[in-house]
Amino acid sequence: MKKLKVAILFGGKSSEYGVSLHSTASVLYNMPEEFDVVTYGISKDGNWFKYTGSIEDLENDKWQEQATRAVLSCDPKDHGFIVFGENGVYVEEVDVVFPVMHGPNGEDGTIQSVCELAGIPCVGPGRLSSSMS
Repeated sequence: MKKLKVAILFGGKSSEYGVSLHSTASVLYNMPEEFDVVTYGISKDGNWFKYTGSIEDLENDKWQEQATRAVLSCDPKDHGFIVFGENGVYVEEVDVVFPVMHGPNGEDGTIQSVCELAGIPCVGPGRLSSSMS
């Protein structure tokens, strides 16, 4: 049986960027093995990356040293992230996005809206619930 591919999304343009890194580390330490987990981060200045390093480097904000530029495709046909890898550009399809982001652009419906446009389910409250609270 195919594992559900979960994209953990962390960081972001927010004063709570550091909180997101620690929260993400906790989520990754406790993620059940039945999921295929990939990690994507957003830097403090808004750049998107695919992260493939250790949980410790993520938690200590050294994650960008082991990251590749990427973006979430808003085209529902892609159903995932466009990664600008060393060997070319490719699409990494995901089944669901799990945002572990705090503050503006993370808890206010922004990320949820992007996921909705992309046609990718998002863990947690939806766009409207997030923006209202």
